[in-house]
Amino acid sequence: MEFRFVVDSMLGKLARWLRILGYSTIYDPKLNDDGLIEKGKEGWILLTSDEELSGRAFRDGVKVIKIEHGDITSQLIQVFKTLNLTPKPEEARCSLCNGLLVEIDIDEAEKKGYNIPPTVQTVWKCVECGHLYWKGSHWDNINRVVREINSRLVRSDS
Repeated sequence: MEFRFVVDSMLGKLARWLRILGYSTIYDPKLNDDGLIEKGKEGWILLTSDEELSGRAFRDGVKVIKIEHGDITSQLIQVFKTLNLTPKPEEARCSLCNGLLVEIDIDEAEKKGYNIPPTVQTVWKCVECGHLYWKGSHWDNINRVVREINSRLVRSDS
């Protein structure tokens, strides 16, 4: 089963991290409550910290998770624990637009004017917006968050 999320406007950071961790996630701050619920009726799991929206979605038969306040790692753990998921950074999506990422030749990226560090071995390009990604200094933070999530998920299963 594919898990896809639609996230309300108060949880933009959560949306970005879900994309980084391999999950298709709609985040549009202009999407109102009716639009969020409509996406939920189309099979997207609604993530919200809004008590009223959460209750309304539940009454309308939408799968919804009311996100508790806390740091981003705690929010991610709540989602993963509720749905029995794990982070999949190897399936990351574009953190900006949710597009799929495809590996491209480093020479192609450099021809377009990107200054790719010499230590980089692999570059990915978003098929939707064209943004480029590679494992840079931010990758250490992503790995740290993944380790923390996995550690806390394992401890909670024991």
